[in-house]
Amino acid sequence: MKKLFTLIAATLMAVCVNAKETTLIEGDFTVTGWANQPIFLSDTGTELKSAGALPGDVVRFYIDSADEGWQVQIIEGHWGPTYAIYAATALTDEKTGEPINNNVVDLSVTPYMELELTEEILEAAYKQQYWGGVFLLNGDGNVKISKMTLKTALDWSEEAKNITFNEEGFIAASEFEGLNDKAIVKFTYNVSGDITSYTNWGIGKICSNDGTDSSDPTVTIANLPASELGDLTVSCFFEDIKKALVASPDGIIFGVWDFGEGTAVASRVKVEAFDVIPSGIQQTIAPAKVIENNVIYNLAGQKVNESYKGIVIKNGKKFIQK
Repeated sequence: MKKLFTLIAATLMAVCVNAKETTLIEGDFTVTGWANQPIFLSDTGTELKSAGALPGDVVRFYIDSADEGWQVQIIEGHWGPTYAIYAATALTDEKTGEPINNNVVDLSVTPYMELELTEEILEAAYKQQYWGGVFLLNGDGNVKISKMTLKTALDWSEEAKNITFNEEGFIAASEFEGLNDKAIVKFTYNVSGDITSYTNWGIGKICSNDGTDSSDPTVTIANLPASELGDLTVSCFFEDIKKALVASPDGIIFGVWDFGEGTAVASRVKVEAFDVIPSGIQQTIAPAKVIENNVIYNLAGQKVNESYKGIVIKNGKKFIQK
């Protein structure tokens, strides 16, 4: 029992140390009534992917309200499903009297709303739909949102590894050696000229080195709709690129492309990788000698098997099982 407690305590300590809160956007957004619906994040969830969002991570909306009876709905950004309802007091259905909301927030204690990301939410976030955004807020009570953050279970190095490529956009597979599957790979490029609303810019489909599509037709960095000029960044996890490397073990080709009246300057593309920082769990609990080789634990310190989905600990290191 003592060993189990030691493992749980060390695990929770490591999780708290490595959990990272990244600011996605800051500003002055107000929900002043049901007719006012501010939309948050780009239509392809670029900010979430750049911050390394994974199922189980938490998005925080930092809020304040002058009205004691405030309420806010967090909705999929294209008027899709309602993800959550938050309010100053518990809400009930007017017809049935049944509770419709358990997310009661005392803003003097907790100045934010939290939404846990699921695979379904992220799938909708990364699906380009040409209008709207990832989240839409609807509500009442003069609610002000000052910023939106992502709280992650993993952390990434702030020092970038530069990925080199030739004039045709070919990246040798060796450039990715040693990266964790959840390493973030960022492509930064420049857009100049004239652009119109919802014109598409982006890093095109990752292809094999002979220029053909990868074996998986879904392997795409992003089709990023641009509404501004200048340097733009789009990101993916290394595991997304690995799918293309299966079809093309020597390396991959990416393409900067445009559709419209502007120009994406391929010569100004920069590719960087930010690897996952080791959790430190192994060093923290090694003196207690409670780790069993190849035994898998969840973040509560419970033994699980290969079928468990989510963040797990194996041999003192954190992994994500799908």
